[in-house]
Formats: sequence, C-alpha cells, structure tokens
Amino acid sequence: MKEHRSHPLPVRLFLPCLTLLWGAGCGVIEAEPRMDEALPESSLAQVEQAQTLTYTLHWADNQATGDCNFVNPVNGIASGRLEEPRTITGLAGKRIRSMHLSSTNNTAFKYDDVLLLNFNNYILMSSDRRVAAYSNAPNPLGTSPVPYDWSKIVGQAIDNQNLQPAWCTSGATGADCTVPRTETVGTMNVNLTSFWTIDEAAYPSRPDARTFTLVTIGDDEQYMDCRHGDVTLTLTVESCSPEVCDGKDNDCDGLIDEGLGTVTCGVGACKRTVEACVNGAPGICTPGTPIPETRDNIDNNCNGYIDDNYIVSVPVSTLSNLVSTCTSTDLNSTVGYSRACVAAARRYCNSTGWEGGTPIEYGPPNLYLACFRAKGFFISLDELNGPGCTATNLITTPEYSKACTSAASRYCADRGYVGGIPQEFDGSRIYINCVDQQPSSNGYFGGVNNTDWAWRTNCLSSPLAGPEFSKGCRAAAHRWCAYDQNAVSGVPVDVGATMSNLACIYR
Repeated sequence: MKEHRSHPLPVRLFLPCLTLLWGAGCGVIEAEPRMDEALPESSLAQVEQAQTLTYTLHWADNQATGDCNFVNPVNGIASGRLEEPRTITGLAGKRIRSMHLSSTNNTAFKYDDVLLLNFNNYILMSSDRRVAAYSNAPNPLGTSPVPYDWSKIVGQAIDNQNLQPAWCTSGATGADCTVPRTETVGTMNVNLTSFWTIDEAAYPSRPDARTFTLVTIGDDEQYMDCRHGDVTLTLTVESCSPEVCDGKDNDCDGLIDEGLGTVTCGVGACKRTVEACVNGAPGICTPGTPIPETRDNIDNNCNGYIDDNYIVSVPVSTLSNLVSTCTSTDLNSTVGYSRACVAAARRYCNSTGWEGGTPIEYGPPNLYLACFRAKGFFISLDELNGPGCTATNLITTPEYSKACTSAASRYCADRGYVGGIPQEFDGSRIYINCVDQQPSSNGYFGGVNNTDWAWRTNCLSSPLAGPEFSKGCRAAAHRWCAYDQNAVSGVPVDVGATMSNLACIYR
C-alpha cells in the first residue's frame, strides 16, 4: 500500500515556480554560491551522504532611488518595484533535509517588521521570537504587540490582502493582532529541519530551478524600511535514489515505498500474492495448503499441473466403505492386491474425477493409489480373449492373475492405448481401463525385474513365477516409473514368468 509522507509543516512544495511575489514590502534574493559551493549534478548524484550547500542571499532594495523603501502612510503598504526573484539551481533530483537562515552582526541589515523566508510563495520560516533582539526591540507606539503564532502561519501562502491575519496567539484578531516589529537586528539564527522534496514534474520548463525569496509582512507607517544586507542560507540536501523497501521516501516523490510491486508464491490453488513491501519490510508470502487433486480444472495439489494423474494416500477404512471386502486383513493375506482393493481404488479415484485407479504401495493403515485418466471398457471374457483368463480363474482367486493382467493390456494396445489394467469383475464381464494416450500421458516400457528397485521390493524372478503380480512388483513398477522416468506411476503390462513390462503413466 502507498503511504504519503506527512510534513511537520502544512506545506506542499510541488507548485509551479512563480516569478513575482506580492506582499507588503518585499526583498529579492541574489543567490551566489559561497564557500561550500554545490557539487556538479553528476558528482552529487553519486554521493550517498547528505551535502551542505551555502549561499549568500542579498537582501536587495526594492526602490531604485535610495536605501529605504517609500511607505504609503494611508495603507501602510510599502510601495516599490518588485524585481524577479532569483533562483538557486542544481537541485534537480535532490531533497532538502534542512535549511538554516542566518546573518552576521551586520548593522546595515535592518527591518522593522517580520522577516520570512519564502519558497515559491509559501512561507518556510520566520524570524519572529527567534531573533534574540526581539524581546528588547523598541516599541515607539507604546503598545504591547500580540505575537503571531508561527505554527499557524508557517506553511501559509503570503496574502497581500491580509496584512494582519488572524494568526495571533490568545485568540486576538484584526486590529488587536499587532504585527511585531524590530528596528535593528544584529544577529539572526533561524533553523528549519524537515524533508522538502524537489518535485521535477512541477518544473517542466526548468526542473532544476528553485526560487527562494526573503519578504516582510506587516508594516508601520512611522518607520522606514531599510532592506539591504547579506543573509546566509545553508541547505542540507541529499540525492534521491530508486525506491527501496525501507519506510523512507528514497526517490523524493512524497510517497513511501511506492511502486515496489507484489510478490507471488506457490502455484495452482496454493498461489498467493502479497505486497512486496509492508510497513517498510519485505512482504511475507505464504503459499496455500495443497489438497488432493480433483477433476475440476484447478491445480488442487499445487504441483504445477491441472487435473494431472496423481498419487494419493487413502486410509484402508475409507476404501472399505467403497468395497467392504477390501480390508487390512485382506491386504495382509494376499500376495498381490485383491480384486476388491483394485475395485475400491478405481471407485475412489472415480469419485474425485479420474477414470482409473490402482493400488501401488501399502503402508498400513493407508493404501497408496495412482489415479489417472483412462478410457473404460466393460467387456465379456470372450471379447477379452485372454488365454488363461477365465471366469473360473477370476471367481476362485482373490487377485487378478497375470494372464488377466496381460490380456487387459493387450486388449488396450490393440486399440491404440499405451496399456491397461483390469479394474472390476461382476461374474461375467470385466471392466478394463486403458491408459489414455494424451500428450501428458505416455507409455514407457521396461522390464521391472531388471531395475534397481526390484531387489528393494522383493520383485525378483520368484515372485514373478507366481500366478499374480505381487505387491512388491507393483511397488517396484511405481518407483521405477516415478523416480527413474519422472512419471506419476506405472502399471504392469505383458506379465511373463520371469519378466514384466511396464507402462509408465505421465501427467
């Protein structure tokens, strides 16, 4: 979120440069660099620390005929010709951190009103109550002036129509709000510490020009205004820099930590986006929590794939609710996975949007399933035409025999699929799921018992010699495809007495 820097004074210094300053009695700065002269623009931009620039400001006479301005006794407004204010250049891309206005013990510098430092017609600082000699200033009229409340006037525009503004203390207004005055000031010391941003956009014609003017407000027609002498203006400036997340206005545009963009983390349903900078510190992006993938056109498990074939761990008790005979006892008593648990796996995957599902590893109390896209065929055993895969065989054995597994795979291969597995048997027909040949699901064939995973899962020649495909060999098939081939899982195809080929299922 963007934050605006609040200045301690109600001033916005983002105004077009004004060439004339209208007020009661006005002097003009002639700005000449002195002593610590400003560095060249290119040099200053390369320096990180603040730089001090010191200028001599000449408090010039407005009247061409003498040292003192003529004062109109009717309205108390000093007349005279207003000269074009002088400018200080070389501040483009800089920020004024502080300014100091002072004069040495110079008896030639006199005024009888209140001295102000003006920036583009806005008051920055005043000498009132900050000049040591003020408390001892003569008061020829015999009145006790009510001092101005400069916390109210600083930051206000100078108003030629209101020489006695209602900015006095004690609630005094109008004529009761007497303009304080002095006759001679020997030493003046005024400080202002703040952040003044140089807004280049406000100066399209000359972006490095900054106009400072000395001015007095109010007047006393009984006294002449002698306005000439030297005043020292010291500016402490720093270079602007690209915005970073630190709670500061680095690029000097009046905004804090703006334009830093956002941070995104996670993928799919876990994708989150936060502000890159929050309260001056990097935003913390925490991805959402993955959930099991469902067929809803959303990457639920947050792996970068939408509706991809995936692995899921399911409690055996959940599978028992789908097929009652798929139990822990059943899983512990069979060499391979029983038809009941294969059917339960398919039904579970089907409930989440996938056509096919098969057990791949058993880790009590959960059974790991591979859910995948597939094309289902509900056919008779005659259509399957698998040697050795008979109704008697399917009814009398709890698991799908290697003969039925191989027959299902060949049935699918004959129809252009990578492979297939038997999923359910109703006593006369068998339901087969063929692995769908989409760009994200391709077959890979290899001998499972020749892999490094075979000995780890006890999938060697002896288990393959049995009538069924053992749990160990199914685990080896899954691991080989998942870890060695970067697939989701693998299913057996063409199971022989000593070797079984695999179809790896990709995303």
